[in-house]
Amino acid sequence: METGLSFNILASAKEYFYDELVVGKTAENKFYRFNLEWVGGIGYRFHEHWGGGFRYTYSVSPIGTAKK
Repeated sequence: METGLSFNILASAKEYFYDELVVGKTAENKFYRFNLEWVGGIGYRFHEHWGGGFRYTYSVSPIGTAKK
């Protein structure tokens, strides 16, 4: 079982709308560069070298500016 926080940095971004690249206000201006997430998960080891797991993440901080 695992739980904790994850800190993320956005390296680059592009925004598409119906398979077309959005130009003008770029996606990097809409999304925040840094993000904090809560992480929880569970794993199971079948054998010494084999296992599997499930992980869930939830963003604690907003990921970008809202469009109105």
